[in-house]
Amino acid sequence: MPTAPLCRSGFANRSPSVCTVAICPGSRNTRALLFTGDANVSEAQPLPESAPWIVLKFGGSSVSTAARWATIGELARARRAQGARVLVVVSALSGMTDTLKALCAEPDADQRLAMWTQIAARHAALAAELGLGDGAAWHAQLQSLHALLAQ
Repeated sequence: MPTAPLCRSGFANRSPSVCTVAICPGSRNTRALLFTGDANVSEAQPLPESAPWIVLKFGGSSVSTAARWATIGELARARRAQGARVLVVVSALSGMTDTLKALCAEPDADQRLAMWTQIAARHAALAAELGLGDGAAWHAQLQSLHALLAQ
C-alpha cells in the first residue's frame, strides 16, 4: 500500500493511535485512510459501492483525551474490517456545549474573551496530548471564534 506523510491528510499528528481511521468520501469511490504505526497514512483497499455505511458519533468525555481517541480509532478500524464504510462524527468536548451557551449569553466583551481563553486552553491541551500543532484546523477555528467575541 502506498504511504504518505500524515500532514498530507490534514493531520499533523505524530501519535499513531489518534484518528486511526479517516474516511475520505469521493464521488463514486470512497476510500479509507488508515494511520499506521510509523505515523504514515496508508490507503486501504476500496470497498464496493454496495458496502454499507456506518456512522459512529462521539462527543463529551468520549473525545476529551488521547486515550479516548485511540478507542474511537479501534472501533472504526473494527467496523471497517467487517466491511463497512465508516464515517466518524464528533461533537464538543465534555462541558463545552454549556460553556459555549454561557459564552453566547455573556454581554461583557472582556468576560467573553476570558471565557474564550479557557476554551482555547482546553483545546490546546488536548491538541498537545494528540500531537497536533498550532497550524491545525482547530487553531484556525478558535481564532475565528476569538474575532467574533471581540466585537
